[in-house]
Amino acid sequence: DKDDMMEKERNEDKLKRLREKAFAEMKEPRDWPIVFKSGETYEGQISKDGLADGYGVWRFPKNGRYCGQFRNGKANGVGVRTFKDGSTYFGEFVNDQKHGFGVKVNIDGSEYAGEYVLDVRCGLGVYRSSIGIMYEGNFSMNLFEGYGIRKYFFFLRISTPPLLTPVLH
Repeated sequence: DKDDMMEKERNEDKLKRLREKAFAEMKEPRDWPIVFKSGETYEGQISKDGLADGYGVWRFPKNGRYCGQFRNGKANGVGVRTFKDGSTYFGEFVNDQKHGFGVKVNIDGSEYAGEYVLDVRCGLGVYRSSIGIMYEGNFSMNLFEGYGIRKYFFFLRISTPPLLTPVLH
């Protein structure tokens, strides 16, 4: 038990030294698959510091994945984030947050295309709900605000009454 722990520590130290040597020899970012204790994986370019840097794919076993640009170990630049519930965001990121222009498509069919500030819909955008409500205009803190146009598209279902059959006595 104690011997196993010491052996494990020695192996981790060897692995750390090998990685440090590999990073020291790198002149440019290159592909290097990394598996984390949490079960997350990153495959793509890394910096000399061992952080995700450049293009890559980060998979979250319990919460989807991100495919796109990285800087200093975080999503920075343009990418696609797929969430656990099946919704998808295509757009700009800063420090792992939606920031800039993007399009989010939700699993229920609703969607938003517009500006984000630190993961929040903020600025000009277009929202379309899954039940036919559309809003084009300003958003603040994920809510409709200021000038905008709201449109309603209702789909009427016309049905005919069931056939009446005479009752004979």
